[in-house]
Amino acid sequence: MKTLLATSICLLLIGSSASVLLRAHPRQAPAGSLSRGHAAFHAGRFADAAREYQRILESDPSNGAARTGLLRALLKEDRVAEAAHAAEQAVAVAPNEASLLAACGDICFRQGNFARAQQMYAAAVAANAACARGYWGLGRVDLVERRNRSARQHFVKAYELDRDDPNIVLDWAFTRASLRERIAAAERSLTLAANDDAQTVAGIGARIAILKARGEQDTFVVTDPHRAYRLELREARGPDGPLHTYRLFALVNGQKLRLTLDTGTSGIYLNRKAAERSHLVRLADGLPVTGVGDEATRRTHIAIADTLQVGNLEMKRCEVRVDSGHAFDDTDGLIGTDVFAHFLVRLHFPERILELLPPAAGETSIAENFWGVERQVRPGFTPVHVLGHLLLADTRIDNVPGFLLVVDSGAQTDVLSTAAASRIAGLHVASAAVRGVSGWVRETLTTGRVTLTFANLARPGTFFAVNLDEQNRREGTEIAGVIGLDALRQFDLTIDYTNGLVRLDHEGVR
Repeated sequence: MKTLLATSICLLLIGSSASVLLRAHPRQAPAGSLSRGHAAFHAGRFADAAREYQRILESDPSNGAARTGLLRALLKEDRVAEAAHAAEQAVAVAPNEASLLAACGDICFRQGNFARAQQMYAAAVAANAACARGYWGLGRVDLVERRNRSARQHFVKAYELDRDDPNIVLDWAFTRASLRERIAAAERSLTLAANDDAQTVAGIGARIAILKARGEQDTFVVTDPHRAYRLELREARGPDGPLHTYRLFALVNGQKLRLTLDTGTSGIYLNRKAAERSHLVRLADGLPVTGVGDEATRRTHIAIADTLQVGNLEMKRCEVRVDSGHAFDDTDGLIGTDVFAHFLVRLHFPERILELLPPAAGETSIAENFWGVERQVRPGFTPVHVLGHLLLADTRIDNVPGFLLVVDSGAQTDVLSTAAASRIAGLHVASAAVRGVSGWVRETLTTGRVTLTFANLARPGTFFAVNLDEQNRREGTEIAGVIGLDALRQFDLTIDYTNGLVRLDHEGVR
């Protein structure tokens, strides 16, 4: 199964849109302060670069190279509001400048406005058919909208036009069938990404190490992918009642483990003791653990479990991420529903059943052919944006559109970002704490009473609000919060990973 690897690699690129080496006019050396701006950008001094570009624009407002540099420097510093304002000014001055339009697309993508980002990238390509960043941007949007076949075509076209852009090289690398070619291109992208931040470079390096350790063999191979499965979900309970999580009992290398089922997690994620009991051997360093919470980033490593068995479902060569020491309360770890991307995944929360349905005759799952997917919308389903493994739902809050929320059964309750909450309601200090992947959030707020609407879900109430600025910077787009289990548990939730679709049905009624 290539899905987990491919989506995680693409997610790395989604969060690094401003890392491209600035080349406003190839084969022409910039002069004066433009040269100083480029030098500052390449050295990672993005604030200095922004100031240099701004100085140029004060005397030469039509300088397209300086405007493009300013947008990318501001975006690299995650000064998104300033970048968006500068983008409006830039397009007004130079509405047909392809490099500017592509940079504006990057800003729209960071804001979570994928439709507008697509328009800007398309405009960049229309203005200049040789605009590699425009094609690359179209590929990014295609991936989010589950148009993977189109994404591959756009990444290949971008690479044909520019083989020195680290973002383009890396995304092109993972369209290659040959492992050797993927590794070589990914390693070259690291060399080219001289101005990337340390976190991005480390993340790409970790993925290269994992590629080398895994080899050519697929992971998460289902023994019998052509039949349906019904697996028992168990609601976790503590001394004070339900814990608002659902679990699967699984055998990992024959060792019985309790795994929390989590639509917001990718793959299998175990604590160190569970991994030791399962006789997992370390293969390579993994990506660091970061998420909602106030604890420091923790290290992980990657192992391969020979077998995974859940009920009568059997899988082989399952990639496992092992935490350096974190214990998941009274559970052994997490299992993301994307592990079952071979199937149509139905979570019957009221009945405590996980149902897995194989593709219909003639259909191919994303787990079997990642780059062959081109979204087909099923009747009754709602499209979502797929950012790596995250399912992002277009949500209305108090009838105001434009909020991207993660469909996250691993979160006990609904949570909004403070930025999103401040748009629609007054905030108040909360007495309760919120637990995330990275520990407890010490400073939480609550909203006034609002209504959250998505698909068949209309949920009124007050919501916790936490600061998600760092998480959004890392993910590369603006996520307004999560739709947690408190909202989802009253429904049957069906996920079509192949097409990026979800369906919510009240108590099994379809």
